Amino acid sequence: MSGTTGTLPKQPEALEAGAPASPEPALRQGNQRLRWLSADVANTGSTARDHLANERTFLAWLRTGLSLLGVGLAFAKFAGGWTGMLSGGLFVSLGAVFIAFSGWRYFEVRFDLAADRFSINTGGVLVMLGLTAIVALGSTIVMVALLVSDVEPVLGSKTLVR
Repeated sequence: MSGTTGTLPKQPEALEAGAPASPEPALRQGNQRLRWLSADVANTGSTARDHLANERTFLAWLRTGLSLLGVGLAFAKFAGGWTGMLSGGLFVSLGAVFIAFSGWRYFEVRFDLAADRFSINTGGVLVMLGLTAIVALGSTIVMVALLVSDVEPVLGSKTLVR
């Protein structure tokens, strides 16, 4: 469709008197109800691309946080005993940190883009990397201790069987 400008095509005159010739005013009115959920920015240069990349990055961090929450709940449910609760708690905590970080970082980048600047977030990435390493190492130590001991977790059980 060459020559389109992104607006709805003009409709032929309505048959009834007083009916709008185009659905555009109705669409604009419906869109105003959710207007407070978004912000308008001038789409010059790479503005739209930058904001969409920021949203994709936010969703990736959010997805990672939700995955860590799921892993933590699975550990707590199926590993059993204190080891499952400890490993599960570590992963759930890390997932919550990822989710909180994703929201904070999204808004930080959004405000930076609006001010025509960008700050590289090396500190936040290092903190998240360190937390992930600590949780992974802690869970590995717990699982190795479980394998070395003569205690085995029973799936679906809250107690350990000797």
